[in-house]
Amino acid sequence: MKPVSAPSSTSARQENDPLRSLADSLDAHPPFTLYMIQRAEDRRAIGGIGFFGAPGADGVVELSYGDQPMRGLGLATEALLAAITIAATYGALRVKADTAVENIASQRAIDKAGFLKTSRSSEAIYYALDLRRETQIWP
Repeated sequence: MKPVSAPSSTSARQENDPLRSLADSLDAHPPFTLYMIQRAEDRRAIGGIGFFGAPGADGVVELSYGDQPMRGLGLATEALLAAITIAATYGALRVKADTAVENIASQRAIDKAGFLKTSRSSEAIYYALDLRRETQIWP
């Protein structure tokens, strides 16, 4: 077994936010939760996608995902589209996501899912997708 390095305090906080939201939920099956990404042919878990809690008062929800073992097969885009459907179905008005500047595969997946770039730092690119009917850019 390989040792696992301790996450930085920022990444630990980000990873624990969805778990904290889940623990605080009164809903037995909250839609804004964590989901496993599986290959269709053998149901092997190859990643995950999840929300950082329910939408805030402004209707904005943030999500994150990872699918390292199967990059390049469109699975991240498929998972993003499924998460967008959940967000729209359960009342979110806008979905936000971000990725590392060097993660070209993730940038492609986010672009294919219909997100628009909103800003950029030296480390990350930030995206948003508006789900409101009057300004909707997603089908």
